[in-house]
Amino acid sequence: CSKNNLTKEEKEWTNAYSKGQILEFISNKENIDSFLVIEIRDFYTNENCNCIEVSDEKNQTSSITLKPLNCRDTFYCEVSISITKENNKKEAFPTMNVFNLFSNRLTVDSKTTSKTITLNTDKKEYDALYCENLNIRKFGNNAIKSFYWNKEQGLIKYETSENEIFELVKN
Repeated sequence: CSKNNLTKEEKEWTNAYSKGQILEFISNKENIDSFLVIEIRDFYTNENCNCIEVSDEKNQTSSITLKPLNCRDTFYCEVSISITKENNKKEAFPTMNVFNLFSNRLTVDSKTTSKTITLNTDKKEYDALYCENLNIRKFGNNAIKSFYWNKEQGLIKYETSENEIFELVKN
């Protein structure tokens, strides 16, 4: 049984938070939104290598789950990021879920790119993964139009379908 381990750089996607941490965001309409870090996991799939019909490999996975204190949609009421190493010779890419907006390297319904942005809340520049909704099927109530995720700070900005823009103010 072989073991696929995440690199230090790949794990950076899920190192931004501590369990129990509260994140605060403020919007361009001066509304406040808060998230609680409810789960941080680091594990291997098929840990005992006893499920050969699935795989003869152990894939390392690292993930974080945030729960908003104000839910926009009961079915899509969390923010999460995970990354799984499936092959030691290939780079692993994160999968993100911000309420109803999903992003991964295979997603057809969203566009994911890297951008450098400046937050109004602290006037600092951040390199971030940007995902915008091009989803025609509309998951849930389609509350989120776009989001930005930075390796060091995690979720730093998101825009709602009502054009309200929230930016990180406390981390």
